[in-house]
Amino acid sequence: MPATRSPFSFPRPAVWLAAASLCAMAGAPVRAQAPDPKDYRVIIKVPREEVDSWLKEEVTKSGGTFDKERYHFVLGFSTGHYGSDPVQAIAMRRLAFSLLNNSFAAGDRVTPEAWELSVWDKGQPIDLTADPKTRAAFVDAVPYAPAENSQGGHDTERALYDTLTQAVPRGEAASTVVLLLTNTNQSQGPTGARVKLFGANNRQLAEAIASSGYRSPVRHGFTAQSTSGPVNIDVTALFPKSLKPLPGAPTTARFPTFPVSTWQPAADRPTESVALPNPVAAGSGGGGTSSTSPAGDGSTSVSAAGEKDKGGFPWPWLIGALIVLGILAALFLRKKPAADEPKPAGPAKGRPLPGSIRATLGTAPQSKIVTLSPLTSVSKWALLIGPDQRPTLTDAEKPEGVPLAKVSLDDRRRLVLEAETDVLFQNVAGIKADAANPRQLVLMPGDHLVCRVANASAVTQPLRVELMYQDR
Repeated sequence: MPATRSPFSFPRPAVWLAAASLCAMAGAPVRAQAPDPKDYRVIIKVPREEVDSWLKEEVTKSGGTFDKERYHFVLGFSTGHYGSDPVQAIAMRRLAFSLLNNSFAAGDRVTPEAWELSVWDKGQPIDLTADPKTRAAFVDAVPYAPAENSQGGHDTERALYDTLTQAVPRGEAASTVVLLLTNTNQSQGPTGARVKLFGANNRQLAEAIASSGYRSPVRHGFTAQSTSGPVNIDVTALFPKSLKPLPGAPTTARFPTFPVSTWQPAADRPTESVALPNPVAAGSGGGGTSSTSPAGDGSTSVSAAGEKDKGGFPWPWLIGALIVLGILAALFLRKKPAADEPKPAGPAKGRPLPGSIRATLGTAPQSKIVTLSPLTSVSKWALLIGPDQRPTLTDAEKPEGVPLAKVSLDDRRRLVLEAETDVLFQNVAGIKADAANPRQLVLMPGDHLVCRVANASAVTQPLRVELMYQDR
């Protein structure tokens, strides 16, 4: 598949020089440039945990055992918007690379493809091993530019059909998961052109899905954060009705997965401060020694030789030593409080509680996933409609928006939802009848609540809320 070629103090003189340079440039015209397709710094947060949790949940619905089985993943990238929205394209690839490095494992198989109004390029299947080169091969094969003579737009249903008939091997459908990534799950023709789209109720697509043994298409939306604001990443997926492991693949534990030092591409590698959904193996795994990289989330990269660069005088060590000495001096000179000086009491933190709670607010493709944390015996959140008219769950003391319900945990691990004035819970399912009424809902570990939250004082449709309270 074709790819493009692809807070310290500064010395005062350096500041003057920078200011002078800016002044000199002020009179020159400035033209905004699109980011390089591999400039990962423009995406400052990737929804790693959300997409990992969603994938595991859908695999479980299909009868799979994600922790031990291996599968074939076909990842398709819609490229019709690459020219008009390169930041979204970067976010889409970073989401896929997060799956590749932290959710997938040795023994999985991955196939990249590119699609617009149809699938225009399909890569070769790649069997993942402990060798980082297998993941690097996938990274190199994903699309970094639109199709030649691209008109823009994308036809999701046609891409599903093409993928089923071209990228899913015969006899392997029961082990293959299809993930089509795009900027919106809704099919769109090229701007200013009349194009006949495949259609969601297309008979050929329905027959291909049924004959291959797949469930109906699953559509979900995720949100990344860029330097200029939120970025939407939609996924349209196909999961077999009865998911089976790849024939001959290992059945050992999937996790810990690949070492962080072998992350591909190296420029997208996260640092230790970045939370990853799954545990990783220790060791370099042939990835070499890491050094600072340009990725926006503080990631690291690997030198081609796999060794630390050998420079001259060790300036970083000297600067580090001076910083440490300065901190020690400040601590030594700081005034010590009197022995009887009262210390302010901190906020009550409560008792930590086990388990995990994930909320899905709204309906696809505009749904939003929120993971509640931390879970303690005094944790509280507010369910509201924010100033941007989107639903959210927040633990802010004074949240802005239209309040819908208070959400809290107690010592008995009960998650309680209390409706605000003029708000009712409707169509409640997933919890015991005695734990539900129109004004209050109570969840215990293991409950899976689905309901509608109706606000009588607002002219809006009831908000769909789904809560999964897992015991561990």
